[in-house]
Amino acid sequence: MTTSNSVDWQSTKKTVQERSCHMLNNPFMSDIKFTCEDSAKSFYAHKYVLGTSSAVFHAMFYGDLAETKPVVHFGDTDEENLEQFLCFLYTDKCDLTVDNVVSVMYLSKKYIVSSLTEKCVQIMEKGLNVENVLRILELAIYFDEGELEMKCWHLVESRTADVATTEAFNNISQKTLACVLKRDHLSIPEVQLFQAVLRWCDERCSKKQLKVSGENR
Repeated sequence: MTTSNSVDWQSTKKTVQERSCHMLNNPFMSDIKFTCEDSAKSFYAHKYVLGTSSAVFHAMFYGDLAETKPVVHFGDTDEENLEQFLCFLYTDKCDLTVDNVVSVMYLSKKYIVSSLTEKCVQIMEKGLNVENVLRILELAIYFDEGELEMKCWHLVESRTADVATTEAFNNISQKTLACVLKRDHLSIPEVQLFQAVLRWCDERCSKKQLKVSGENR
């Protein structure tokens, strides 16, 4: 965390981006703090930066019912993801990985930071493969990312036989399974697809602690 507020530090930061980076999680001039689940850490922030980065934050801090408490708690994220989210708001950069991209994208959607959403989508598209395509498909549908959804369907249809053998196939929702089965251009023999559906049913039985049987399937 940067804490320096020495006299005339501004002259050592030659660009707006450098000055903004300097203020990231900096108590200097901070007028709001954030906390999150399962962490004692507080993040220092500045309402001006937040309000100019997000319409939601602008309403939260400058609207008719503006938040007046000095600390705002994020009950739906953790320390790592909140840190990356704030880092992007201050610097236009953050460390997105396959492990945190979903949680960071959730924050970008919730607070309407479209430029961060675009970066999250790019990470998902870049890492798209038969093992994770169904998981990303469900996320694309949930987040209403039509272009990403289309790319997922293209991969599902072109490599259905491979996708159907993945662990992810056994864990998709019933709604997603129904959507897959309705597709007109699946590249898999009917018998193989039927067997994949049976495996999905068996997995559901196992999760519900039911005996695997024709009736329970």
